[in-house]
Amino acid sequence: MKMLLKKCVAVVILTYSVIVLCNYYVDTANIFHTDILVDIAEKLHGGRIVENPGNIDEGLFQKTMIQSMTYTPETVVVGSSHIMYEPWEFDDYYVAGLSGAYLGDYYAIIGLLEEANHMPQHIVIGVDPWAFMSAANAGRHVSINDFARREIERVSGSEASKYTGIYNDGKSTLKKVKELLSISYFQASVGGIKSNGIKYYLHRQVVCVDNSELGKKSKIMPTGRRIFAQGDIHTVQENDNDVAATLRKGSIYQLGKGFSELQINNLQEFESLICYLQAKGVKVELYLHPWYPDVYDYFKNNVQFSGVIKTENYLREMANQHGIIVHGSYDPELTHSNKEDFADWFHLKANKMLDSYNIIL
Repeated sequence: MKMLLKKCVAVVILTYSVIVLCNYYVDTANIFHTDILVDIAEKLHGGRIVENPGNIDEGLFQKTMIQSMTYTPETVVVGSSHIMYEPWEFDDYYVAGLSGAYLGDYYAIIGLLEEANHMPQHIVIGVDPWAFMSAANAGRHVSINDFARREIERVSGSEASKYTGIYNDGKSTLKKVKELLSISYFQASVGGIKSNGIKYYLHRQVVCVDNSELGKKSKIMPTGRRIFAQGDIHTVQENDNDVAATLRKGSIYQLGKGFSELQINNLQEFESLICYLQAKGVKVELYLHPWYPDVYDYFKNNVQFSGVIKTENYLREMANQHGIIVHGSYDPELTHSNKEDFADWFHLKANKMLDSYNIIL
């Protein structure tokens, strides 16, 4: 019996040793190989266009980019992937986008800017309704949560807000440990090896390109703006099918199974952030990216998602009180967006994004 137990323990140790080694060295999301973020930042700040290396810790990427800036851009655009791909027409701007950004991520980016002494003259916030389903101290990108917490203290006027320094987020460390042991991350690692080969991960390199055209891989511009990959542009039929499958599940991206009531406390935290920025002389504008027509119709006809429409109404009223311009709308009809204008069921095509932004109701 003891021999059998020893053999079982040995098999478990051997199995997890393989998983840990593969997850660490392949590391498809570059969780453990963060040096590549420094290399990307250096090339972008040098005016180069780079291919997106795949999944990266977007919080650490923004931290690296912002802290290594040599000057302060006039405009910074904050928000989710809804603001990443837009061909902004500002003369001097930087896109500080974080996929699926929550309210806490807005705070974190602005905290990063403030602590790096790069607070711009103008901030555009791409506001998504799910952002307020979480408080300001609980961003999605945990690697920069400490910057959000310190910004909360500054906004609230706490004396503790005087401290700054290197973040040390225990949640981020715990996440890394979990990923080392993760079976799903191991499966992703094996898939990465099959797709790219082991040499790709053993000799990580940042690939620079000489144009911003659509290619096989997505790209990152020196402004922080992203360029879609060719495979990101879907047909209407593909998008309709994806939407139908999503609605059948009754769970929509960050909204989950929906929300029907306004998240008042979190919305008030957002308003406090805006008032803080305005008191510092920063011009603030809001941008509401439209939803796919079938999805927005679903919101209108299902009370469990009525919070989406209520949130837009609340934001518009709040913006009016503070003299803030609101661009776009969650309602695709109001931005003259149809199904053909969407790259996938969640993002407009890049040129249509700009058209949507330029609509001010």
